[in-house]
Amino acid sequence: MNKLAFLILGLFLLNFSSVFGADERMLTGDEYSKKITSLDWVFNEQEDNQRVKIKNTNASVVLVKDEAMIQGKKDVNQYTWWSFGQPAEKDDIAIIRGFGSKGYSFYLAYNNEGYISLDDWKKVDPDNLMNQLRETAKNNVEYYKSQNLDYAKNIDWIFKPTLNEELKTVSYSYKVIWSDNNVTMEAKNLTLGKKGYISSIFVTNFSENLNLENEASYAKDFANTIIFDEGYRHSDYKSGDKVAAMGIGGLVAGSLGVKALAKAGVFAKFLKFGWILLAPLLLFVGKFSGSGKTEKQNSRRKKKNK
Repeated sequence: MNKLAFLILGLFLLNFSSVFGADERMLTGDEYSKKITSLDWVFNEQEDNQRVKIKNTNASVVLVKDEAMIQGKKDVNQYTWWSFGQPAEKDDIAIIRGFGSKGYSFYLAYNNEGYISLDDWKKVDPDNLMNQLRETAKNNVEYYKSQNLDYAKNIDWIFKPTLNEELKTVSYSYKVIWSDNNVTMEAKNLTLGKKGYISSIFVTNFSENLNLENEASYAKDFANTIIFDEGYRHSDYKSGDKVAAMGIGGLVAGSLGVKALAKAGVFAKFLKFGWILLAPLLLFVGKFSGSGKTEKQNSRRKKKNK
């Protein structure tokens, strides 16, 4: 009887693992498309913008038509396994996708280390940051060559780091020309709250007709749709609340991989591209299916936040 009980328990645990544990594989092709769409996506099929709560952040974000969002550790973790062959980091909270041949994604992470002071914003020097980024790229060239990997030949700002004083968001974007002459773009936003911040990285398909400035603008507009609830906004800070170890200047530098390691979840794990967070993701965006972002979506998102 005891043996039978242990056998039943063992079968139960095996079944429990298969149901609740992650499928730790990186998928491609039709299997990828089928598996990805099986996740618990929240779709916005309405013409008007839809505001969705972001779990465990006291914040919400706007979805425009044909965008979809998954959140929660289980689905986000499974998504990163199937897409990149890596587990999600503890700070990864949500993924927003625009489905289509012109597909794009926003990867969201949350850091709750405390209030980010803006006192050192005036010390943020975009030219100095870019010089350091280029120097980092230069120092990595020989290693990448030794591994038969592409390396960055040139890096330029698309939009220098800017602070939206009203919404307390910081946005920047830059383009990279690689040794194989491919061009990629990284666009990143930091949305500040009372107890921490939400970072979002924008990823889109690359083509020769891609207007990097338009894509970077879209990413910046997205940041302005992330809003913390009343009582949890950056302006709700009061004396005695927890303050983060670094101010906005250090945070911007760290998010660029300058002066500190960038904390960007699964993206930081791709040694092939090192400090460039976006490049590896572009290899996988092509798996997406559905209908892509339009100028109408751009205008709706901008109008919503004026």
